Amino acid sequence: IEVCFPYDPARFTNPATLRLLHYESDAGAWMDRTSSHDLENHVICASVYAFSPFAVVEFANRMPTADAGKDRSVPAAGPGGAAVTLDASTSSDPDGDALTFEWTWKAGSATGPVTTVALPVGTHEVVLTVADSFGGTSTDTLVVTVTLVCDLDGDGKVTASDLALIRSRNNQLATDPGDPYDVNGDGRINIADVRYCQLRLTP
Repeated sequence: IEVCFPYDPARFTNPATLRLLHYESDAGAWMDRTSSHDLENHVICASVYAFSPFAVVEFANRMPTADAGKDRSVPAAGPGGAAVTLDASTSSDPDGDALTFEWTWKAGSATGPVTTVALPVGTHEVVLTVADSFGGTSTDTLVVTVTLVCDLDGDGKVTASDLALIRSRNNQLATDPGDPYDVNGDGRINIADVRYCQLRLTP
């Protein structure tokens, strides 16, 4: 049986969270039997097997949690920048509501829980806004630093001074997999890294 009730939206804080409960004597409990909700015409319906007490209840909406991930550095092979993957898949909602995702930064925006965007060399604050279908929102900020490979002195260019810095550590082992002096990623700093950067000198 489909049972529908009109309601006065002025009596509720957030009509979008309304549910229609039905008291079922065999279970001895109120059960959520909401089948449809027409927000425009203010009518809520339930599918039930018998007529017994009904109650229109406004549920408190709990806020989602936005998680943009950890701040990170991304190497760029050239001055044009790098492709950066933004991942909000660990964001959550305590009510299990469907979520929308919006990413914004000074020069652009994107949507979706996981998306890849182009960012130029520099430091970028990327703000993630997560929203549920009942008006709840949460934000988180991710700092992405896009660094130019071979730009060891941080002046935004690859010059002879960068080559000199690599030569100053010639025949040393890289300190870790992300050692910026080990530009070709072979674990050792040597003439091969110098040659790699010579090919990328800024005109």
